[in-house]
Amino acid sequence: MSTAYQGRHTGGVNRRTPAVGKARTAVQGLSHTLRRPLVSAAAILAVAGVSAAASSEALPYASGASSKSGPSFTASPMAMAQAAELSHNRDDTNVALAAARRSGVQRSSALTHQQQAAADVLVQARAAAAAAVARDKVRQGLIDRARGCRSRQGAPRPY
Repeated sequence: MSTAYQGRHTGGVNRRTPAVGKARTAVQGLSHTLRRPLVSAAAILAVAGVSAAASSEALPYASGASSKSGPSFTASPMAMAQAAELSHNRDDTNVALAAARRSGVQRSSALTHQQQAAADVLVQARAAAAAAVARDKVRQGLIDRARGCRSRQGAPRPY
């Protein structure tokens, strides 16, 4: 009987000999699973270094001596006016949103109070109805008992 097929990646009997037409690599210290992340990390670092060098060349004021004094441009009066207008608009918007939140909370509180009052009225109505039903049952029982006493006294029964 023949042995079962070991498969390509199971580490069969003759794993020390390379495949036909392929040479073995000389580096045995780094496994294949470790080599791929190392190469990816090296490529990422190279791209990051190149982009950092290009960005520092594109911004002349980013050098060491002139970065302490800030950028070498000034805002125009029109730009400053627009920035101030946007700041005032943002403040006005924040005030309006806060007022809307407060009114929403007050409206929600009023609705909750109305719902609570309606629920209280409903509970009171149910209690009054239950008391009325109980009174009617007691009265009907008294009437039935009074009729039963008369019939025992010799009154003709209405059959």
